[in-house]
Amino acid sequence: MAYWLRAFLILIVALTVALSVDASSALPPTFYAVTPNALLATVTLQAEPVHAGETQQLTVTLNKTPGSQTIFSLEITYADGSTQAVVDATLSNIATLTWEIPRGTQPGLTTFHLATTGCGCGERTIAQPTTNLESSIDGWFVVE
Repeated sequence: MAYWLRAFLILIVALTVALSVDASSALPPTFYAVTPNALLATVTLQAEPVHAGETQQLTVTLNKTPGSQTIFSLEITYADGSTQAVVDATLSNIATLTWEIPRGTQPGLTTFHLATTGCGCGERTIAQPTTNLESSIDGWFVVE
């Protein structure tokens, strides 16, 4: 009987703590690459939800040594089916992609597909083999 009472009390405390957490203090969503040896390690959204006219950011961590160029291709599909493309590049192993949510965008679930390729070009201050890794990840956020 004591076991069930203790389990019930733990459940009540856990629910109380979970319900008392302010949604605005929640951590931003992070998407992890699950493919072994993938170029993408993590992709973290700046904020969710966002509103039309606001900016959104993805911070990307790569599984590579800085020095070779990595190209990003981000395709965003909004709830109404409209799309937006963002292209960027970095020589680092961390990058931030920033874009503005178009005004008049319909609220709802927005999906994205981020693809990368390492061209093996760029500054060669570090001796490293040419890399041509490709990696992609899918995720989502909400536009209100």
